[in-house]
Order: sequence, then structure tokens, then C-alpha cells
Amino acid sequence: MGLQSTNPPALKKMNRPTNLGAFLSGAKALQREGIAPTVDLIFGLPGDTLEGFAQTLAFVHDHGLDEHLQVFPLLVLPGTAFRKKSRDLGLIYDPLPPYTLISSPGFSSRDMVRALDLAEETFDTGFIPFPDLEVSFKGEKGGDLYVLLEGRPCLAKLILEDRRDLREIEPLARTITSPFQVFFGPAVRDSAYQKAVLACISRENPFVPLEVVFIEPGEMPDTGDLLPAAEIKRPHFLDQDLRYLYPEPGNRAVQFTLVTKNPALGFEGEMRRQVFFWDRTGLPEDSDFQALAHLDGILIHSLLPFDRQRRFQDRTARFHEDILPVSFADARLQARWMGLTQPEKYHIPLIRGLFGTGSCMGC
Repeated sequence: MGLQSTNPPALKKMNRPTNLGAFLSGAKALQREGIAPTVDLIFGLPGDTLEGFAQTLAFVHDHGLDEHLQVFPLLVLPGTAFRKKSRDLGLIYDPLPPYTLISSPGFSSRDMVRALDLAEETFDTGFIPFPDLEVSFKGEKGGDLYVLLEGRPCLAKLILEDRRDLREIEPLARTITSPFQVFFGPAVRDSAYQKAVLACISRENPFVPLEVVFIEPGEMPDTGDLLPAAEIKRPHFLDQDLRYLYPEPGNRAVQFTLVTKNPALGFEGEMRRQVFFWDRTGLPEDSDFQALAHLDGILIHSLLPFDRQRRFQDRTARFHEDILPVSFADARLQARWMGLTQPEKYHIPLIRGLFGTGSCMGC
């Protein structure tokens, strides 16, 4: 339901007269039938202000319409009336996709940031989410992990437990999924080699977002040194679309994830997250989740029987939203976990189809 705003001046400039009483009546009728309406709001609209947007948030909150709420900055899209009248309306926007509004007479650039913060505070949620934690890297046959897309094997995860010849990796770069993950194991610490791999992959795929995962590296990865090696086309669409993740503009297309149990390594900063490497004999309990809550997630790499880990998933899935994000090293367990916790978000049959090849050249 495209409410967008409750502010009369903004509705008038959008040429979208809205009867709020009728809107509420329709929304409540849907809710009575067990249908949760998705309500869209836009901040930065011509004619609106930060105060007006706050009133819109209050309207949605007070009437309990936030179960499926989406909040966006105004996008000044080509072909729209706002784009054609942008000069008259005083709209300053990014000329590159997705054409996000930077400021307007009613919204300063600072107000744009404050508007999103206000929405997240009002509804205690994040509207510009970070990439989900999905760092499985073990298939039944070992090696790289592929998915089948229309019968064609596409490389989803390049697993480097040891150095491999770049001549082997080069042809693989033409078969990857988007997004894509590269895993560097403990034995692959040479930054020059890591940069060569990232360049090899991204050179063929300059628009594909990457996640670089370091498994127990032993020392802090220098992401500032590695990032330029990824030959991503800049500014990338995600650099623009996810600009609100951080206060300053910059990289949003390459995510760095450190997986370690070494408490001496503190991996923080833009597009960096630290995940605990759980390889203990048992499985995490409530006290463990609480002790690790300061981290960005936990990767469970357990040798316990598959059935025991499944029972753990069944138990834990009930309160997964109350603990730090969980991922499983075993791709089969990870697919099952995603099906238990976020079935509406992912194409679970495709994820269940992740398979390892041992020797990726045999794919």
C-alpha cells in the first residue's frame, strides 16, 4: 500500500490525494482477514519536511501498520514528473542509479540521514540492512560450491584452502553467480596472492558484488590494501543504493568477513564484520550466545552428527531473532537453517542445491 506520506503539501505535489480514513479502513479490513499489508513510506518528498515525515511515522505506528513496513529515500527517476520538474522543485539528486535525492528545500542532506534514523528508532528496526550472514563453505564433496541455474553449473563460492594456480581460477571467473563469495583459508595468507585472486574474479565481473571471507587468518587482514585489487566498477550501484549504511560515501559493494576465535583480533569498520568460529565439541547454549553478543555473528563448524545439529536448529530457530546471526559451515545445514528462519526471503530449493565438486574443473 503506497501511502508514501500523510503530509498534505507533499501529497498535493505528488498529485496523490489520499483519504486517510479510507486508507485505514482498507488496511484494517486486510488485517482482519489475516493479510498483513506492506506499507511504503518515502522521505525527502517535495513539500515534505523532517517534521512532516515524523508525523507520517507516528500515523503508521499509532495505527499498527508497521508489520511489513518499507521506508525509502526519494529516487528522482528518469521519466517521472519529479525528474522533469526537478529544477523548479529544487531537487538535488545523484545523477547515477538509483538517483537518490541528496537534498531539497524541505530536506537538507542532514535531514535525509536523520529521517532514516528516526524511522529506525520509531520502529526499532533497520531499513537499510547489512548483507545477511551466510558463510557456509563445506559441501558433501568438498571443493568449491556451485548452484545449477537452468541446468548450468554456476560458481557461488570459491574456496581457497590452499593456493591454486590463477590459470585454474581464470576460466571459473566466467561462470560465477551474483553476488559471489571468495573464502581464504588459514593457509592462504599471502596478500599479494589474495589481491591477484580478487582481481582475476572481478576483472571479468566488474558489476558483481563480492564477499571476501577470511577463515582463521592468524593476523588482521588489511582490507584497505585488498579493496583496490577488486576491479569493481565505481561507483557501484550498491555504493549509491546503500549509502545510508555509513555517514560517509564509499565502498558498499565488497563485504569483508573475518571468521576467527582469536579474541585478539578486533575487526571493525565500514563493510567489515567479525564472526566467531565455533569448532568446539558441543553446540552453543544461551550463555554462549550472550557472551558472543558483541560480535556480528557465529559460524558453527561442528563434527557432531548431522541429526544432532538438526535438533539444535529446531530448538534455536524459535528465538533466532533474539540472538546474534548464526551460520553453518555445512552448506546442507545452512540451507536448512535459512528455510527454518527466513523461508520467505530466499529461494530455498536453489540454496539446497549447493554442491561441492572436489576438483572444480570437473564441473
